[in-house]
Amino acid sequence: MASLTPTPKIQFFDANGNPLVGGKLYTYSAGALTPQTTYVDQAQTAANTNPVILDSRGEANVWLPAASYKFRLTDSNDSEIWTVDNVVTDEAAVSSALSQPGGSSLVGFIQAGTGAVTRTAQSKMREVVSVLDFGAVGDGVADDTAAIQAAFAASSGKRVVFPTGSYLVNAAVTTASSDIEIDFGTSRILNTVALPIVVIYGEDSNAIFNFTGNRVRVSGGYFLNGLSEGIRITGVFAGGDTYTGAGYTKDHFVNGCLFDNWDGNSVQIRFFKGATISNVRVKNKGSGDATSHHSEVAFKYGTDAKWLGNSVEFSDYGGAIYGLYVGNFVVEGNYGYTTNSLAPQSNLPFYFSFCENGIINGNIGYAIDGGLALKGSHGARLSVSNNRFENTGAGTDPYACIFMQGVDGFSIIGNHCKGYAQHVIRCSNHPSAPASNSRNGLIADNDIIALLNGTSRTVGDGIYCAQDTALTRGGIVITGNRLVDGSIYVDRFGGVDVPQSRVTGNTLTFTDDPNTSGACIWTTTCYGLNVSDNWVHVDDVTVEAKVGIRNTGGTYVSLANNYVSFVGNGVAGSVSYLQDGSPTANTVYWENNRQMRAETPFSGPTVSRTERVSADYGNADAILYVGDPITSIWNTALTGNRSAGLDTTGAYNGAKFRIVRTAAATGAFNLNVGTGPLKALAAGQWCDVEYNGSSWILSAFGSL
Repeated sequence: MASLTPTPKIQFFDANGNPLVGGKLYTYSAGALTPQTTYVDQAQTAANTNPVILDSRGEANVWLPAASYKFRLTDSNDSEIWTVDNVVTDEAAVSSALSQPGGSSLVGFIQAGTGAVTRTAQSKMREVVSVLDFGAVGDGVADDTAAIQAAFAASSGKRVVFPTGSYLVNAAVTTASSDIEIDFGTSRILNTVALPIVVIYGEDSNAIFNFTGNRVRVSGGYFLNGLSEGIRITGVFAGGDTYTGAGYTKDHFVNGCLFDNWDGNSVQIRFFKGATISNVRVKNKGSGDATSHHSEVAFKYGTDAKWLGNSVEFSDYGGAIYGLYVGNFVVEGNYGYTTNSLAPQSNLPFYFSFCENGIINGNIGYAIDGGLALKGSHGARLSVSNNRFENTGAGTDPYACIFMQGVDGFSIIGNHCKGYAQHVIRCSNHPSAPASNSRNGLIADNDIIALLNGTSRTVGDGIYCAQDTALTRGGIVITGNRLVDGSIYVDRFGGVDVPQSRVTGNTLTFTDDPNTSGACIWTTTCYGLNVSDNWVHVDDVTVEAKVGIRNTGGTYVSLANNYVSFVGNGVAGSVSYLQDGSPTANTVYWENNRQMRAETPFSGPTVSRTERVSADYGNADAILYVGDPITSIWNTALTGNRSAGLDTTGAYNGAKFRIVRTAAATGAFNLNVGTGPLKALAAGQWCDVEYNGSSWILSAFGSL
């Protein structure tokens, strides 16, 4: 677009229209009588005199910078012709307009690309809020709390950024805004005053950043030397179900924050539905506090939580990665390191209390000075797999690498566990609720190294599963584990109409003396238990008594196809297999167990050895249990169809029965074996059945 050429020279005339020869132009700052310079050329290399003297044509070169002027024109005798104030160039006018609060609304903006629409620069820049916009200084000296609070208050649905700097926050910053994103970036967050404690739903809090809206996103930041809590996101608890609630906030994400020498809890999300804490690091935390409970990276009261890739190192009382009343959660790729000699029982890299439906996979946990690398308490359905947990300090009961305490339904699979722990893996009831036993559990394919704790070993220092309430809890399956210097102990598992327990296919190697009062594998007072296909080798020649596999008491317990060996010949005091206590008559069954080099291959009462052939079951139905005589006889005429039921309680892979209906058991009726039945026997017929690990199957049949 073309425009008129600007006036190349300024020219003035007298009252008669003649050039104002020798006239004078005085130039001042607008609104004042302060002389202000004009220039001979656009480049402002040479200043005019002030006043400017007009030439023989009444002209002069007068170039103005971006400023406002007052002009006073006189003739050559200084007689005033006129005075004009607030003379500005177009450039100055634009500059002035743009410097006003609404100046950015006068500038256009359009994004590159087809379909982009025109907007103002103001609308574009207001997409993101900087704390500097509200007066934050970021020098680490000035308290920026008020400026940050103002920025948060203006930022619902927006992103708030902290440009690189050090921001001192010595009071609580709170916002109820939803859809807010806080980007701390590479800035430092400092807190030099411990904030007052506020009780929120029964829990102390003094966080410097508090969020109560939905869809809160927090990222970055270096939180250094703080005396208060760091970040807390919370909903509203109205009572009732602790896992869900109408006032719970949702869809939160905290990522990439670093807390260094930060005294209070780092990140907590409470009363929520759907949240992730990822890549948060906590280091140089604590000084061995034995009383104040800390939960560094924590979810409390909610569902659908994820802990991903966090790293926590601290030495205070509490849990590094902590969950309380959390349902449907994933804990993956985290690192926890704790040390606290003053309170070793509460020295917990991973701690989950009253949590349900959790997957804990691929984490690393170290508990120094005793402690529990992972603890699940009062929960249900917890899966613990492919983790590495170590306890590297000697402690006393109940320290463990993995501890399931009153958990209903759990699996511990494929973990590497090593420690001086009293028990490397422990499953038991909670002391405050003896009836709340750990039950329905699977412990499989773990590598377990039990280091010597003190001068003697403890019963079940490898795997310990014991209850306070006998014969009332669901089964435990311990299978395929590899233990070095760690024994297995199972006490009071099982009951009528509950899943059976199994200790099968484990490998135990001892390089020093196992516990002298127990055994390498010891089961006691169980109902419906299968101990089979285990391999035990004791590579120790000391004279202390040692036992390979031991069963105390029990009902419907089978011990079959195991192998026990001792280094050397006839090691003094060694017993491969031991039956003691008061087993229920004809229900504890030993078969096909092998041994090498024990002083005593088998020791125990004859009641533990089942008679091989049953008495006549007569003209009646019967249910056969593993531990009953292998050959079961019907030798009386049948006056109706009769059944030989096969129970799975205590059944193990390879368990067998032979059912025989003799020629004397006449009658035109069937003896139906198993479900289906597997076989209907007429007089003078027999059949063999075998348990395949999941059900009874027919393996052979014939006529007498």
